[in-house]
Amino acid sequence: MKPIGKTIDSVGRATGDGVPYSVLSTRYSVTRIRYPMGLVHHTSAPFSRTGFTIVELVLALGLLAVFCGVFVPVLAAITRERRIAAQEQAAIQHAANVLEDLTRRPFSTLAATPNLDVDVPEHVRQMLPGVEQTVTATRTGEDRPAVHVAISLRWQSTGDTRSRPVTLSAWVHDRKGDTP
Repeated sequence: MKPIGKTIDSVGRATGDGVPYSVLSTRYSVTRIRYPMGLVHHTSAPFSRTGFTIVELVLALGLLAVFCGVFVPVLAAITRERRIAAQEQAAIQHAANVLEDLTRRPFSTLAATPNLDVDVPEHVRQMLPGVEQTVTATRTGEDRPAVHVAISLRWQSTGDTRSRPVTLSAWVHDRKGDTP
């Protein structure tokens, strides 16, 4: 379709005569010309620029640097908290296993030994560096004898700090006089 009226050549000069034309936009060297009956034609100069300016690139890199500056410490904190939670879970699981094993032993064995020696498995030692385990059995009561069994675990946390102790305990009663 041939435009009616003036057109703009490659240099940007209006040429032709006839029905008046209207230029809608000249941003980014693109010219839109309105023709009769509402049609619009897009033209661009041969030296039109596309891409990003140096200011836009610097702003994008600045925003990326700010995002990384905030995101990396948050990611490190999340990783540290997950590791601590996994270590605490492993310590609780090990203490529960040891406590279950000790409460199944005969009452006379627990009552005779105040400090029980229980080995820490290798997989627990790997999960809890520098683990210290304390297992005690304290006898109480003469009329109804019982033994209070407690296990406590501590390990090396980050740097030179020690973790909070994980402690579980249970009571084992003498069942000589009990009836099933």
